[in-house]
Amino acid sequence: MRFKKIRGYKKIIDSIKLWKEDYLTYDIKNNLLQNNYFYIKSKIQPWNRLSFTNSEYPVINGKIKIRILEVLLDVYDNWEKQLKDLNEDFYLKIWIAEPRFNETQVVCAIRDRIDYYNNIFHKTEKKINIISGNYGKLKNRIDQFKWESYFDYDIYENEETQELNYKKRGILFIGDKNK
Repeated sequence: MRFKKIRGYKKIIDSIKLWKEDYLTYDIKNNLLQNNYFYIKSKIQPWNRLSFTNSEYPVINGKIKIRILEVLLDVYDNWEKQLKDLNEDFYLKIWIAEPRFNETQVVCAIRDRIDYYNNIFHKTEKKINIISGNYGKLKNRIDQFKWESYFDYDIYENEETQELNYKKRGILFIGDKNK
């Protein structure tokens, strides 16, 4: 399998800035009250699209990874303030997927969706600690969270037997500031 070379880092950084502005000014209350959940994923080109050639995109790393995570942490803080104004129980966590960082997201939920998100993943048998030092200048912000480790799976359905098959893809670190 070949990997595509990523070009245009300045354009990627600019798109991260626009993405940040969109979600920091977004009022989640209406959407949340209507659907009981809302999330933000790192929808940054080229990692959010399929590759139609016999190659794949390399994992997100370096400065791009740090910038994306910084945006997600800022969004987490912003949404936490908005959710506290609802005067209702809520689920607000950041999911960091390693090595599939493009699956990293901030998820919030209220009402019946809280139980759904609390039970969606399988915990790892042995606790795996997130290495906050891998995230450069964000180490102190990462350390403010309480992290738990879960398996990151792709789920496939067998068309003949309708059985679900799981393929382990990595580790999912789920964290919140409610220590």
